[in-house]
Amino acid sequence: DLYAVKDRVNNLYFGILLIEDKLHINADLQALLLSSCEKLEAMQEGGTAMQADVHSMRAEYLKACQQMSELQSVREAFRQVLGLFIGRGAEEVTGLVKPQTSLPASSVNLRPEMTLFDAQIKQNEAQVSLLHSGIRPRLSLFAQGFYGYTGYDLFRDMFDHDLTLGGMVGVRLGWNISNLYTHKTDRRRLSAARAQIDNAREVFLFNMDLQSAQERVEVAKYRKLMDEDQAIIDLRTSVRQAAESRLEHGIIDVNGLLQEITREQQALTDRSTHEIEMLKHIYELKHTINQ
Repeated sequence: DLYAVKDRVNNLYFGILLIEDKLHINADLQALLLSSCEKLEAMQEGGTAMQADVHSMRAEYLKACQQMSELQSVREAFRQVLGLFIGRGAEEVTGLVKPQTSLPASSVNLRPEMTLFDAQIKQNEAQVSLLHSGIRPRLSLFAQGFYGYTGYDLFRDMFDHDLTLGGMVGVRLGWNISNLYTHKTDRRRLSAARAQIDNAREVFLFNMDLQSAQERVEVAKYRKLMDEDQAIIDLRTSVRQAAESRLEHGIIDVNGLLQEITREQQALTDRSTHEIEMLKHIYELKHTINQ
């Protein structure tokens, strides 16, 4: 149950990080669109652009402002929920930083469930030892000392009332054979219980290994995507800048520029998403094996 809570906290944390990245990208988009609006207004005054072009660019700017408002609302909701999980107010859930991108040092599973399985196995072994000891004969030594009339010599004790020291030592042998009748059944019961513990342990390890393998594959996938993201962004930025130049020379219209701006922003968003997803899977892996 605690691991399920930690998993939700991780999802909320990385969700907030992703939204904040999108807010930064949106702020840059607004600055770009506002700059384009000012250029188009200047071009309109010079007679090289139409009012409709200015309106189209202004509409995209207002749309970006709306998107920022939506993202801020979602971020606030995430902060409130995360604050409830960690016992803080939403206003305190600020300044979240991106964690390290290093994978766990080893693949050893340190989950507390492993300690539980080990304790159950030790308990089972102790019960088996107790069962075996219950059918063994018991040999014991005893000693008893006393001071008084020993009673070993009746005639002497009747005439001589001297108190003397006395003692006895001996060996006692006992064997409770009633345990033999249930020994075989009890041994099978404990053997079945041990098999059940071993099976539960193996199933748990298999599921954890499977989940860990899937998370490692996801980390590798997003790292590979990130290697290509920057090249895509550089190309999209170059194309967008060329589109701005062509618009100024009247070669393309505003819609052509807006398409290139949209593609550049999508490339930026993809890079941010890939980075956050990679970090999220790294920490899910660490969470899975408790490292």
